[in-house]
Amino acid sequence: MSIVPSQWYENNPLSVVESLCAGTPVAGSDMGGIPELIDSGNGIIFQPFEKEAIATAITTAMTRQWDHAAIARNALQRFSPEVHIGTLLHEIYGI
Repeated sequence: MSIVPSQWYENNPLSVVESLCAGTPVAGSDMGGIPELIDSGNGIIFQPFEKEAIATAITTAMTRQWDHAAIARNALQRFSPEVHIGTLLHEIYGI
């Protein structure tokens, strides 16, 4: 389990991307780009600045059964250089 309690509006936090690529689920704060990277299959989102919410998210994540291989497989595909370049080309040039 990786915990990302960021209170900053990070665009694409590499700590989340690297954790997911390693098959590690993430408990992350609902700030910046963190919630865009986490879904119910690979982690839990919690409200920042709320100790109770963070504690609940960590407890829930630690007791849940995660499919670590699927988390890694999906993340490695989602964040591969080929997918990233393809997304950029599509968004910028419509290719």
